[in-house]
Amino acid sequence: MSDTSLILDIGNGSVGLILVGYDRQSHSTIPTVLYSHREPLTFLSETKEKRLLAATLDLLKVTLGHLQKEAAQSLPRDLLGATHFKHVVCIFSSPWYASQASLIRKETDTAFHITNTLIDELVTKEELRFATALEQGEYERHFGSKVVLLERALVHTSINGYEVANPVGKHGRLLEITLFTSLISEKVLRLVEDVFYRTFHIRKIECFSYALASWNAIRTMFPETSDFIFLDVGGETSDVTITVRGAITETVSFPFGRSTILRTIVEKMKVSPETAVSFMKMRNEGTLEKKTLEKLEIVLQSISDQWTTDFNQALSTISKKYNLPKQAFMTVDQDFASFFGGILNRPDIGPALFKGPFTVTTVTENIIASFIHRGSIQKDFPEDDRLGRNASHHSTHVIDPALAVEAIFFSNKV
Repeated sequence: MSDTSLILDIGNGSVGLILVGYDRQSHSTIPTVLYSHREPLTFLSETKEKRLLAATLDLLKVTLGHLQKEAAQSLPRDLLGATHFKHVVCIFSSPWYASQASLIRKETDTAFHITNTLIDELVTKEELRFATALEQGEYERHFGSKVVLLERALVHTSINGYEVANPVGKHGRLLEITLFTSLISEKVLRLVEDVFYRTFHIRKIECFSYALASWNAIRTMFPETSDFIFLDVGGETSDVTITVRGAITETVSFPFGRSTILRTIVEKMKVSPETAVSFMKMRNEGTLEKKTLEKLEIVLQSISDQWTTDFNQALSTISKKYNLPKQAFMTVDQDFASFFGGILNRPDIGPALFKGPFTVTTVTENIIASFIHRGSIQKDFPEDDRLGRNASHHSTHVIDPALAVEAIFFSNKV
């Protein structure tokens, strides 16, 4: 491998990493997985932002330690040397960042010349407005008063109503730019960078949001689909990204994820977190004892009702702006896939919102297979099933869907 990139996944229920290589001699942009690892968040009976941040930083230390120690047993030494990482990428999930998709318009009676300077002025003005709006918001109260730009992406541009790939140098009376912007607490960013710098002496990390990464990867895997909903059910949140005509139009998150489900099972069934995970795994496999399954289904029904209510509420304001896409893609732990598949097939999932059949495709290994290769030099490690997808695992047999999505996204940038 002539190029080796390290991608870090800073989630809200786990921290993962994937080491990928690109064979530049064959001019291939398909990443080859050399090593991957995901470390679970210790079960929390309740989540406070400071506690969650501290736990996540601890997970990052442990995860990087695995890369140094365990990967060294199977990978050529030069791949792990700091100078041999072509890129180091950090991709954040919510709630670590705040994002928005906004439509910027400039319209005049006569045609004007579109320059880089003009676009920069329009974009900077919008980013400043977004940052100011956050100053008194919930994000700032949780993570600090100073935010910095995580990323910006011009996901769609048009002149006089016609889509153009690059508006610079052209003339028009109406310029429209769909801008995706994400901001992150400077404190959170620096803490994550400091943990990494203490392990690997690299002073440059490229940072992105999972919303942008997943949008880009889904468009790569399903190029014929221009309108879709992307749903990621993480540890503490469910994140929804709406794409219309190929452009991100809305992002929304609500605090009801995988960990919420486990906490409810623990509370209602009076079992340990490990047992709750085991119940979901056996339910998914169809091996759970009948009486226990009946009790679990009663609990899951109430969870399903609440998640459905929150999901419909999150989309209700968006549906007033757009006709919601009827195609959805989802990343979720394998042991929770059938549960959420059942929820999303409920007749009361947005009946007035989608105005027709709602199709959900779970991003699985079969879908990923054409866009990512397994490395033959990666060593097999036994999987730890304590926490499903969030479990500590490193195997050539299972490719973590979220990490694969991030690798596909970054392969489009290198």
